[in-house]
Parts: sequence; structure tokens; C-alpha cells
Amino acid sequence: LIQITEESSVYIVEPGNILKRIQTEQQAIELYGSAWAKRVIDLPSSFFSGVYIFDGNLESGAFPVGLIIKATDGVYYRINGEHKRERIEAGALNANNIRDEFIVSMPASAVSTTQLSSLPLQGPREDLKMAY
Repeated sequence: LIQITEESSVYIVEPGNILKRIQTEQQAIELYGSAWAKRVIDLPSSFFSGVYIFDGNLESGAFPVGLIIKATDGVYYRINGEHKRERIEAGALNANNIRDEFIVSMPASAVSTTQLSSLPLQGPREDLKMAY
């Protein structure tokens, strides 16, 4: 999560440096828990020139693309589209340099509302290494 120091809005960074604004504090809590503000990195506006693409608001109830979730049943998922997810096999977290601080814990019931992709993420993928 990032915030432009001159603004009050907080943004989610999706793969490809796409920014989506979190609409409310409640939305941030639903996605990142009550300690969501600890995940926010403040950056000056000059940092955003030509680097990020602003793409409106994150829709209410939507998961951001690229979000890594650890469900309460111990299964890891990556959101690869607004309503799609892919299961992440154990070795793929390390193979793709996905660090614990980028993983969000959620009830398995919340994750089950998304469609499961047919193939699990098993090894390294360049698109993930660049995104994280």
C-alpha cells in the first residue's frame, strides 16, 4: 500500500505499477486487517511521475490483482483477476521471492467466493518476481 505524502488517499499497487485507490477505511480493514495502516508506505508526489498508472477506485468487495492470500485452512492463493484465484504450491512462494509481509490472512470462506484457476502456481514466474 502506498500514499502520496501530499494526499490522504491510500492506493493498492497491482502488477504493472497500476494504482487503485482504496475507497474507505473499512475496505482497507476487510482486505488487510485492523493493522492495515502499518502496511502503508509514504512517497512524495515526484516519485509518481511516469512510474505509476492511476486506474480509479478498487471496487467494493473486489480483491486487488496480485494479492497473495493465506486462507485460514492453510492454503495460499494469488488473485489473478477480479474474480479468479490460483492456488500457490509450497515451493512457489520462495521461488517467486514472495515475502511474508506481502501475504494477507483471510478466512477460507472469503476466498471461496472467487473462481479457482485450473492449474496451481508451482514454480518461479517472471511476472511475479517483477510484481513483488
